[in-house]
Amino acid sequence: MGYTQKDIAEYLGRNPSTISRELKRNIGLRGCRPKQSHQLTLIRRTEAMKHCKLTPQIKDWIKSLLKLDLSPGQISGYLKQAKGLSVSHEMIYRYIYTRQAEGGHLSLRLWLVPKGYRKRYASYQQRGRQIDRVSIDEHPAVVEV
Repeated sequence: MGYTQKDIAEYLGRNPSTISRELKRNIGLRGCRPKQSHQLTLIRRTEAMKHCKLTPQIKDWIKSLLKLDLSPGQISGYLKQAKGLSVSHEMIYRYIYTRQAEGGHLSLRLWLVPKGYRKRYASYQQRGRQIDRVSIDEHPAVVEV
């Protein structure tokens, strides 16, 4: 339409280099076309590989350290100190529980069993309720004195 990259960047509130990079990335034989750019974006998104921090070797280390009765926090510290890997204890717990859902037995090696989840909404509390309580309107007249 005759706009410069700088004009487009100002209108969209972006850096001009971002516009330049997007044009280079999405331009085809007949120029930059929205439908073609969208298709290229979808292809890149589906073909992109998600980075996985837990490689099979790290998973083997976690299994062997769990068999030595170390907690996920201790395993995280050991991997950081001995191997130079930064793996959080939450990621180790997540790995253990996904294995448990698939039928694994690594969760039996944990020190503490987690409490089950209880939804805290749309339920009636049963604590602090009196059984056979009587309404104030139904109390005897002696109580009003």
